[in-house]
Amino acid sequence: MSKRRKALHGVMVQLDQEVADGHLNEGAHLRLCNRLKRAFDATSGKRKHIESYLLETLEEDPIATMSVPIKYRTIIECPLFLTALFERKRAACKDGKIPTIWWEDLLAGIVTEWLFDNLEDREFLSHARGVVGILLATDNEVLPHLEKHLDKIGMKPSLLFALKPIAEYEEGWPDVTHALNADARFIRWLLKDGGYSEEDKAQLLEWAFEYADQTAHLDDSWLEAMGLQNIMEVMSCLVSHTLGKTFAQAREMIYAKRADQPAQESNDLTSAP
Repeated sequence: MSKRRKALHGVMVQLDQEVADGHLNEGAHLRLCNRLKRAFDATSGKRKHIESYLLETLEEDPIATMSVPIKYRTIIECPLFLTALFERKRAACKDGKIPTIWWEDLLAGIVTEWLFDNLEDREFLSHARGVVGILLATDNEVLPHLEKHLDKIGMKPSLLFALKPIAEYEEGWPDVTHALNADARFIRWLLKDGGYSEEDKAQLLEWAFEYADQTAHLDDSWLEAMGLQNIMEVMSCLVSHTLGKTFAQAREMIYAKRADQPAQESNDLTSAP
């Protein structure tokens, strides 16, 4: 019998004994809680050791993610683990900046090509989307490296994040809104693909605007992808959006204002004394 089964079997034996002895109202709950804690400790120690080992190993050799067995890949796909790994790596770098080569090696092992082998299957699709979303949500610096990696392996945005779900794909499973909510700047990678219809692009822009935070508002690449020039245009769109306009409608108002400006400037010049 495994350590886990032995520990949990012991809890069940104790529960039966407490019931038989009529002790359920005489501290049995406390004794069972203590026993359950010991059972948990007995079965979680191995995972903690593995996590510690992976943190130490991947800090120095991120390409080792390729060698992590399937049964332990949930560790390297865990946001808490990734956050700890990124913090540890930054602390080890003299300038606090993680080298590009480190990101490349790490992503090669986490976002592997086989992850996208069967996107027609909802389980595979959810896993692939989930891994991408977790990386985006875990660290602000991962985006450019993730974009480059996805391009390198030939992944098309409209294939990974099709707006129309596959058959039997359940609501609430990872989709493009989760990725944009994690980092609205991801819109710049999504719009690189010509596979989206104009209607799809409009919807993606709407979500990217809705989920954008101040970091995105001040990011030149996000502004360019959204068709905006500066923070003043962002603020104008935010006001219009608050009043019930869609992003597309708000942006059209911005474009109209831009078109009026040269005419207004010309009138000002001709009317000047």
